[in-house]
Amino acid sequence: MACEVGEKIPLIASQNVFENVEQFKTLFKAVFFASVASASVGFSIGYTSYYNHEDGNIIDEIFFAILLAIGAVFGLVFGVIIIERFGRIAGIMIASIFYIPGWIIIGVCPYGVVIFGRFLTGVATGFCSLTVPIYIVEVSFCRVRGSLMVINQIGLTIGILLASILGYLDNKKIIAGAAVTNAVLMRILVQFIPESPRWLLTKKKRSEALKALLWLRGPLYDIEDECSYIENNLGCKQPLIKVGSYCKRKDKDCRAT
Repeated sequence: MACEVGEKIPLIASQNVFENVEQFKTLFKAVFFASVASASVGFSIGYTSYYNHEDGNIIDEIFFAILLAIGAVFGLVFGVIIIERFGRIAGIMIASIFYIPGWIIIGVCPYGVVIFGRFLTGVATGFCSLTVPIYIVEVSFCRVRGSLMVINQIGLTIGILLASILGYLDNKKIIAGAAVTNAVLMRILVQFIPESPRWLLTKKKRSEALKALLWLRGPLYDIEDECSYIENNLGCKQPLIKVGSYCKRKDKDCRAT
């Protein structure tokens, strides 16, 4: 995500993350682990047909395909509520709760029940499509957000590729098994990365936000400065007038978001 005009960049953002890979390895780790969920999204998108042979009913195939989108709409709507109340990590974890039974149903049940499993994977897809990009943006700093979002897109593309390759096997149990494995993996990995510092600050959890920033940025940077910077941005609720590198309100000055 590009910096907006007039944005005041904190100290941490002035560093070149790609020239300091060792110091920023935990940030890459957080983005990579979160993007495993995007592979599940891609896998679900890539698996477009319950039937991989000529005997399939075209109407059933079309209905199976669109159920993912229908479920995703529900996932997006409820996902907004969930991630704002319980956090970004919780959103990814909840997605895995939908993915795992959804793919198990697809792998072992007849078509009449499979459509419910497809709907569950759609709900999970909506959750992940919403949560992962938000998490990456909020844990990254302005200068590298766009670059780190590429990792999310790579995860999505790998998922689509794997679904396409495994589709040639014409074995729904193997396909479902691979999808369940990735869903379990994403559930495990997100336990090892911190919550979004920005979300924590919206919930008045400043000490936890500082711990998350320390994990993401390392001990060599002024996390207190960045924490204050985020708090100032969160405080900009009223219409702002641009004055140099800052925005000005009647009651006080604050940095532009």
